[in-house]
Amino acid sequence: TVFYSVLSPAWVTASAVSVMLWAFHCHTARRAKRAQDAAPGDTALTARVIVIALAVCFIFNLAWPQEEYRKGRLAEKAEALAADIIDDVRYGGEKDSGMPEGKVYEAGSLKLIDEDVLKITMEEPDSYYLRGFVGETYENSQWKQLSGEALYHSINMFYWLHNDGFFGENQLANAASIGEDVEESLMKVENIGASRKYIYAPYEIASESSLLDTDEAGDSRIKAKGLMGETSYTLSVVPNQVRRYRQLSVELADAAAQGKAEQYIKNESYYNEFVYENYTEVPQAISSLLYEYLGEYVVAGGESHFDYQLAKQNIIYFMTEKMEYSEEASQTGKDVDFILNFLEGTKKGYDVHFASAAVMMFRYYGIPARYVEGYLITKDDVAGLSGEATLTIDGTHAHAWVEYYHDGLGWLPFEVTPTYLNVMESSDRLQDISGLLGQAEGVNKSIEEQEEEEVDTPDGIQSFWI
Repeated sequence: TVFYSVLSPAWVTASAVSVMLWAFHCHTARRAKRAQDAAPGDTALTARVIVIALAVCFIFNLAWPQEEYRKGRLAEKAEALAADIIDDVRYGGEKDSGMPEGKVYEAGSLKLIDEDVLKITMEEPDSYYLRGFVGETYENSQWKQLSGEALYHSINMFYWLHNDGFFGENQLANAASIGEDVEESLMKVENIGASRKYIYAPYEIASESSLLDTDEAGDSRIKAKGLMGETSYTLSVVPNQVRRYRQLSVELADAAAQGKAEQYIKNESYYNEFVYENYTEVPQAISSLLYEYLGEYVVAGGESHFDYQLAKQNIIYFMTEKMEYSEEASQTGKDVDFILNFLEGTKKGYDVHFASAAVMMFRYYGIPARYVEGYLITKDDVAGLSGEATLTIDGTHAHAWVEYYHDGLGWLPFEVTPTYLNVMESSDRLQDISGLLGQAEGVNKSIEEQEEEEVDTPDGIQSFWI
């Protein structure tokens, strides 16, 4: 107790991390056939981590008295900085990619690097969204994962679903395999510049992928194993299902009518309940603002949410008509709500801003949604490729998007950032973008009525709805 009272929490944390790192290195060395076989680079890296962690905490101790350090926010900032530095050393920094890893309050002007980050070898080249960070809850202008308490309440459900081969990460592939035989292929990913904290995997990951952990509670992302993360891994995938999800939905309905999808439907019903319990919350201030912007809407009888197509159309309409794409932005910090500042204040931003706001819009319509950061393999990247091919993508492929939960099918990415509307394929259909649709009569006037202006069709939107 006396010893702890002399040291700051940062010192205690750094000491624990140092011991853990050194123990890991010793364990690795013992497992080597000979002591000299242990990679000298590992020793140097371990030593650097220890030195940096201790140096940071030493500076904290010198800069601030113990009493001041323990006064809430100062301690929080100091320990957060130490954790960021350790993460950067362990996994490589995400900041160089231009993505804030959920800390949207840190999102300043967009700076994407043109250095290579991922080398991807595909047996069957195809376009994919590669998920990395997934933000599930929004608090203090930051996207975070679900709390341990929320996951604990559903731990038994995940145990049974995962042991039955049902994961949120492979749901699209599972649904596709029910309707017809879907050919699987291998995708090898070599991480040469992105954060090693994440496994960058497509929505179409297949059940046989060895990286899916049956003991893991939750499904926001596949966790990278190892103290320093993973630099190379192989995934079993099916062809792009995102661009054909409408057809997939029909195929799944046909299979269900023939009694071929009973177990899948049962599993999805349990997971569906978890999704709606955890991914529809909207902070009151944001909900009130969206009510002013989007008005009250009509939900069809028997449905728990607004129509998917109408919701997506209204979101696209709002984003392209009322918001402005700009790569110049100022950090808000935690004292200013990031999403409110974008929607009501600057009304300018890039994909991090648009995706964050779109999550809340989907949720406002009663549709579960999450915030995602990752990389894109675009249709242009794979154009002309056939057979097994290796593709190297650079940091300009880093991107943030919103994913929403489509009942029965699972999580689907959706583009709302104006400059990305034509980058990836989509099977959505846009019928009318002259204003908001599905409004409740006599409740709220639509935006164009409030502003008494005539709205023209935004350029380039029609080609997006292929």
